Amino acid sequence: HVVPDMLLGVNIVVLPLLDAVVLANQVATLSRLSGERFVLGVGVGGNEAEFERLGSDFANRGLRADEAIEVMRRLWREERADFKGQFHNLTDMAIYPRPRTGHPPLWIGGSSTAAIDRAARVGDAWAPALVDPQALGKGVARLRQGLSGRPMISVATAEFVHPSRPFDEAKADRVHVAGTPAERIATLDEYQEGGLEHLVCHFVASGMDEQLHHMRFFSTEVMPHFAE
Repeated sequence: HVVPDMLLGVNIVVLPLLDAVVLANQVATLSRLSGERFVLGVGVGGNEAEFERLGSDFANRGLRADEAIEVMRRLWREERADFKGQFHNLTDMAIYPRPRTGHPPLWIGGSSTAAIDRAARVGDAWAPALVDPQALGKGVARLRQGLSGRPMISVATAEFVHPSRPFDEAKADRVHVAGTPAERIATLDEYQEGGLEHLVCHFVASGMDEQLHHMRFFSTEVMPHFAE
């Protein structure tokens, strides 16, 4: 059974560590298979040791990510793409199949000012993680300033959801969606007031049965409050 408005996506891939052409091809295929409902979340990464291990320059990761986004969008949009940049050099390059809708939505991860500015320039959404409602609101304000005439893009965040931990205790560990259903609803109201449109939930659980239980509880006790 397919839910018509359900999206499929990744949140997020560390773009500078990946081959942009291979990723563009993989994403295009997933986009076609999912009926154009695939969302690609990308970030630049923040673990310098990870970059060293893979032989990639940590210092220029932002530039590499910006160029990779341009490369992927050309491959998705053009039958044969040419590109000459600092890190990529393509001549008459093609992927198949290409997305039917031009390009899959790009959610730009990260909560730094550079990430927010990147989302404003080239993103379809800004998607930080583990930010409280106040930080999200400040980021949205900067995002609006950086759009430079572009329409407002979507705002998402990925947060841990703890089913039973007291709210004040959980908040100290950057778990912002916790406590009683009423406390969770109040927190999500704050996020929504700050501009949030999409919430990616990471339910804290010790196994699949507990995970499913918490998901069902969240869907019945919290989500109806936000149903339109």
